[in-house]
Amino acid sequence: MPLRLPILALLALALAGPVVAATPAWTRTDTPAGEVLDVRWRDRAGAAQRTVTTFPAGTLGTAEVLRFALPTVMTELGARMTAWAARELPGLRVSVRGTKITLEAEGRTEAEVDHVITVGRAEKDRLYEALITERLLLRTGPNEVRYDHARIAALNAPAVAPLAATLGAAPDGARLAERAFAERAFAERALAFVQGIPYEAVNRDSFAPPLAVLRDPHADCDEKAVLYAALLRAAAPALPVAILTMEAHAVVGVGLPATGVDQTIAAEGVTWVLTEPAGPALHALGAVDARTRAALAQGVTLARVP
Repeated sequence: MPLRLPILALLALALAGPVVAATPAWTRTDTPAGEVLDVRWRDRAGAAQRTVTTFPAGTLGTAEVLRFALPTVMTELGARMTAWAARELPGLRVSVRGTKITLEAEGRTEAEVDHVITVGRAEKDRLYEALITERLLLRTGPNEVRYDHARIAALNAPAVAPLAATLGAAPDGARLAERAFAERAFAERALAFVQGIPYEAVNRDSFAPPLAVLRDPHADCDEKAVLYAALLRAAAPALPVAILTMEAHAVVGVGLPATGVDQTIAAEGVTWVLTEPAGPALHALGAVDARTRAALAQGVTLARVP
């Protein structure tokens, strides 16, 4: 589970207003070699950029948006509970109404009934945790869940590796100083690429993972954060990467050597250089929006990408 932590260090700098990203030209074509994604975009300096990436056939075309509906989850949980009770605890009866699961028990004594209910509740909690984990969700409160951003980023890193290679991943075997330079250059370029994807608030019951964003280029802040984190993980497997969530927003922390102007926080033994993938403002690596700084100062949940 992500650790709730206070901000240990946040450098609030007076920055000039960032450039706003132009809408990229986005073309996806099926070819005998695979699906070709051709994106024309502009970086922070306004220079024209182009990435042409070939993915295995069907990679983007079959990408699915994750959807979460609590009644559906509860129905599935009720079915699993019923099957388990039939095998392991015949005295337990399970019923589902909407988003509520009710457990009832039969027994010869009140103590036996209490025991059956206690065992049933423990199994219900275990099955619920397993079910939301399968659906790439995290429990954030007694009746609250959200998508597991860090795990989604890690699982999608291999799939976005072709795009990471196109954007210019750090070469294997480089000396440490050279690798750090290459990783920062990659992080800057990938950040501008993701910031250029049009921002669109989405239904909280759905989540577009990286391949779905690349297929249909519009995304919310957490979806863009996950895409950016997946690209970083694909490009630099040893680089510390974390997704930081706060009230109604998400940013990415990168464990790169910080420069004197980078905005950072320190947590879990790492100084995290902050990044703002949401766009459309083309904030530089190490710079975040003033509203983000204010939200970070209230506390943040940090989840490292495996």
